Amino acid sequence: MKQTKQTIRKTLIITLILVLLASSLTPVSYAKEKGNNNSKKGSIVAKKISKSVVQFEEHIPLPNPLPNYPDVFYSVNVYAVNTKKGIVLIDSGHEDLVESLYDEIQTEFNGKPIIAVLLTHAHTDHAGGGNFFQEMEIPVFISQADMYFVSIGMNLPGVNPLFTYTGYDVLNTYENGPVKIPPGFKAVNTPGHTQSSVIIKYSRNNVWFTGDLTLPYADEDVHPLDVTYEVTLGAISALAGTPSMLEDQKTSLEGLLKTVSRKITIYPGHHGPYVGKNEAKDIINYTIDTINSLLS
Repeated sequence: MKQTKQTIRKTLIITLILVLLASSLTPVSYAKEKGNNNSKKGSIVAKKISKSVVQFEEHIPLPNPLPNYPDVFYSVNVYAVNTKKGIVLIDSGHEDLVESLYDEIQTEFNGKPIIAVLLTHAHTDHAGGGNFFQEMEIPVFISQADMYFVSIGMNLPGVNPLFTYTGYDVLNTYENGPVKIPPGFKAVNTPGHTQSSVIIKYSRNNVWFTGDLTLPYADEDVHPLDVTYEVTLGAISALAGTPSMLEDQKTSLEGLLKTVSRKITIYPGHHGPYVGKNEAKDIINYTIDTINSLLS
């Protein structure tokens, strides 16, 4: 499943066409798979992936730059962990889908309260919905260094408007509180994808929620219009302009590689999961190989 430099460059070109040209087009609806939301904003598919974890896979439409073709989409995962005290969310999903996400969670867990939202990093598909939960007085957490990027909603020079959101001030950080994250969860600093990305380790099930630290395989895309791999590869390829960030991501991955255990499960931000020591090592090594190709 390793990608050659030629494949990476070809995919990056496709990504740039889909992403850079998309800002001049108007999003329209695309065919929904399974879920209760078929609006132009996308759809959500709930998947129970373990006894205590439900994956809410959001399908986010992107306008297709090719005329007379349907929109493409990419997927992102929000995870809901059922604990004794309540539901802990890993990431908050896209701003446009957050109300539907909340309704899905309420239905799935029969109204059990959400007690915390743990963000892995500041990008729109992971942190965009956080303010919705914060306004409900649910504690939302992020790393100290990523707070600024959430406050401006990733509205930075060169960032396509499709990947920005309404900024908000996160009230809690992993480093300084003031509220502590729920017991059993630990935020581990893994810089690279953003200045201060974290993974969330859940000790009860020996689970790592890795956000965008790892890159999904191309063959995990579920539909011809699914461009999740291209979008995530495009995001990591964009860091080639700042090689130090790619080096940081590689170092973070190499550090995790040393601690992979036999019963580990990795739940990433896109596609997955990867169950057991072999699958975990494979996805980490695959991402390292991709970074090495981009750095060479």
